[in-house]
Amino acid sequence: MHLIHGILTFAVVGAALPSSAQDSHQGQLVGSDGAFMTSAQCHIGEHYCFSQIVGDLRVSKQDILHQYCDQKSVGDWQSCNTCKRLPVPLPDCWDGPGVWSSVFECTGPEVYKWVGRCEGEGSVCSVGTCRWVKVNKAGELALFGNFTPKA
Repeated sequence: MHLIHGILTFAVVGAALPSSAQDSHQGQLVGSDGAFMTSAQCHIGEHYCFSQIVGDLRVSKQDILHQYCDQKSVGDWQSCNTCKRLPVPLPDCWDGPGVWSSVFECTGPEVYKWVGRCEGEGSVCSVGTCRWVKVNKAGELALFGNFTPKA
C-alpha cells in the first residue's frame, strides 16, 4: 500500500512540473491581482497602443497604468486620481479614456514611456499609430490617415 501511495505521489509531482518545451521567449509574471500571466516581449523603440500592451502583449493592466500615471498623473485625473491622490493613494489606477487613446514607446521588457494621446473627433490608436475613423460608402468603419499624437 505504501509503495502504491509513493508511486502515485511521484507521478502527481512529476505531472505538476512545468514543461521543458515551454517557450523561452515568453516570460511569466504575476499581475497586481496575483494571477500568473504569460507575456510577450515588446520591441524596444516601437510604439504600442494601450489595448495592444494589455491585450496582445499581456502586460498586467495595473502595471502599465502605474507607469502611465507616474508620467501623466497631472494631465489625466480620471485615470490617475485614485492611485495618485494624497494623502492616501489607493493601489489601483483606473483605465480612463485618456489612457485608452494613448501611444507608448517600448523602452525595455514591459517598460513603456508615454509618447502622446490620439485626440480629436474620430481619432483612435491603432497598432501604435494615431488614425482617424470614418464611415465608408458601404456603411462600415474604416481607418484612414496617420497623425502624430499630442504630448
